[in-house]
Amino acid sequence: MNKTQIRKKLINRRKLIPLESRIIQERFVCSRLEELISSKPRYKIAVYSALRDELNIEKFYKKLNPLQVFFPVLIGKDMLFYNTKDFEAPFVEDPIRKYSTEDFEEHDLCQPQDFTHVIVPLVAFDNQNNRLGYGGGYYDRFLKQVKPSCQIYGVAFKEQLIELVPVKKHDIALPKIIYMP
Repeated sequence: MNKTQIRKKLINRRKLIPLESRIIQERFVCSRLEELISSKPRYKIAVYSALRDELNIEKFYKKLNPLQVFFPVLIGKDMLFYNTKDFEAPFVEDPIRKYSTEDFEEHDLCQPQDFTHVIVPLVAFDNQNNRLGYGGGYYDRFLKQVKPSCQIYGVAFKEQLIELVPVKKHDIALPKIIYMP
């Protein structure tokens, strides 16, 4: 199967995860993130707001200082990260809506090289930590800009694990993927 076929299959598989299993796995992953990332004032953490049946990490990031938490916003071909000060903002509720930089005058932008931690959603992954996303390349471009010391964690449901993710030159394997085995 090619990436498009795998993506379609896994998005459908993710939709079929029973609610009880989804809740248990999300608790497990959020708990693991809490163990790995103890909030310190200097931390800057890139998170995401779950959409399309993605693993929801809200229970994790809502325990952090909102000034340290940044959400992705798509502006053209770029993915920029802004904080919300209170976790309430249109771009948290609707992260894939078309925005312009003028929409963010009240929010702080964090440059990729300033992040200490990045939490990455995914569509599929394999045991070599290769990640399949939605196909836009946003995270691949973004992750190339973070410092080597930045801690990067993919998060997923166990149902998203596949035997082999097809990779190309520009694809970036993640250092760690957190899921409930």
